[in-house]
Amino acid sequence: MKPERVLILLIGLGFLLTACLIGDDDENNGDAPPDPAALMATAAQEIDDTASFELLLAIEGAPILLDVSSVGFEEPLTLERAEAAFEKPDRVRATVRIGIEDVVTDMELIAIGEEQYIRHPLITFNRWMNATVVQGFQPSALVSEEQGIAHALRSVENVRYVGEEDLDGVTVHHLQGEVDAAEVQAVTFGLITSTTGVLQADVFIRTRDGRLEQLLLVEPDADPASSTTWTIGLYGYGGDFGISAPEVE
Repeated sequence: MKPERVLILLIGLGFLLTACLIGDDDENNGDAPPDPAALMATAAQEIDDTASFELLLAIEGAPILLDVSSVGFEEPLTLERAEAAFEKPDRVRATVRIGIEDVVTDMELIAIGEEQYIRHPLITFNRWMNATVVQGFQPSALVSEEQGIAHALRSVENVRYVGEEDLDGVTVHHLQGEVDAAEVQAVTFGLITSTTGVLQADVFIRTRDGRLEQLLLVEPDADPASSTTWTIGLYGYGGDFGISAPEVE
């Protein structure tokens, strides 16, 4: 065989071998999912490090009742959802979707330290009033080392990696595990009814920056069809929300 043909053959074999090795590497990398523990640790640390964030709290299942009788409104309110902004160390401003009998409406809520203020066209006649709507809730609990959102993530056990998914247009890592009900009280503003037992936890972490996008908690019931699902979404990390106490009339 002529030398030049041998050279061409060797070069061709080299390219073929390289392509096979690259293909094997890609296949091996594809078989190795991200480490769930590392993803959870990063997401928790991101919450610890940020000075503020926006939060969505939504409930499906058993009704969650709020009491505003302290301002003279005796009808119980049913909590539907809340969209809130949080600023360290202890400030929350929220728009709370509530049900009053068959009417669904929005109520404004500001919580600073131990003080809570609400404003609503019917309940307070569109004036800010000092009223404790969520008993025992303090905004600082959301980032507390002992009971905050980051603590809840660190408390999830038996974590497994489900896969990479699209969550409302956001690419996320989906993880699943179990968490003790006592570890997620603050995450739900203290409104979750279960104080003991184990809840299923689905955690969705953004692939682009490792931050928590959504935490889904399933509160079991004797009847599976009556289970309550809590959706906690985080976004707007590091935003400037300028939360301050309102003027009370």
